[in-house]
Amino acid sequence: EDYEDILKAFNLKELEPDEVTLSSLLFKKK
Repeated sequence: EDYEDILKAFNLKELEPDEVTLSSLLFKKK
C-alpha cells in the first residue's frame, strides 16, 4: 500500500509515534 511507504518515510524522519499514528489514520481515510 502507498501509505505504508509514506509511514516508512515518517519513520526515517523519526517523528513522534503520535504524529505517525495520526498521519497513518489520515492516509487510511483517503
